[in-house]
Amino acid sequence: MAIKLHRSGGFIFDNFKINNTNNIYLLDVVKNATPTKIRYDYIVPGRNGSSSWFNRLDDNYIDVVVGIYDVNINERRSKQNLIIKNIVNKKARLLFLDNTGQHYMAECIDAIEEEETEVFTQLTIHFKCSWCKYGMQRDITLVDGVNKVYNLGNYEADNIIEITANNNCEKIIIDNGINSFTINNILQDEKIIIDSENMIVYQIINGTKQSVLTRFEGKFIKIPLNISNLTLSGQNYNATVKVRYNYIY
Repeated sequence: MAIKLHRSGGFIFDNFKINNTNNIYLLDVVKNATPTKIRYDYIVPGRNGSSSWFNRLDDNYIDVVVGIYDVNINERRSKQNLIIKNIVNKKARLLFLDNTGQHYMAECIDAIEEEETEVFTQLTIHFKCSWCKYGMQRDITLVDGVNKVYNLGNYEADNIIEITANNNCEKIIIDNGINSFTINNILQDEKIIIDSENMIVYQIINGTKQSVLTRFEGKFIKIPLNISNLTLSGQNYNATVKVRYNYIY
């Protein structure tokens, strides 16, 4: 039996691997090389002209086609059920074996299509994925003053900043040279988390997120491309500040 395999050699989703073994094959992958920019044009009723919203980066849809070969229909069904069990109702990393340094965040929200022949079952899985590929994660601890940061991806990066107060802090300011924000009145041993992607500021108390957005002033910041500076400053403060971000491709 001649099978045309996809050149990536397989994929991993939530630690479940398909790599052309056990008579389960990755046959095809359809995906965009770059994210799609969305534009909406709205005609204003009763007025000349229109309003436009554009430059939003849309989610990717990646279709993978998996083939299961076995002359025994019960064996094919068993393998099919295993694949479906490890794909549906999960949101996790999706990476392809020819590029294991980069991944998407993905979930399967559409139906998995099934096509049968006498000895072959073909499944088409539709992954709804993050608009970008994420590369290596970086974790840095800021020191007082100017800190150099590196973004080797293709897009500016969202980030998560954790501020842990070592004593009562009046004011902490973080500036990326374009925008800045201030966190006010942090008590000793409090940890405040600033999530720039979801635009939330919170603490975790007894396992539950609690918003402290009222202590936040300014704008959520991103990590610019190439080499840039993050400046840590403030008033009457002593805190440990950690920044976590991914390269985005």
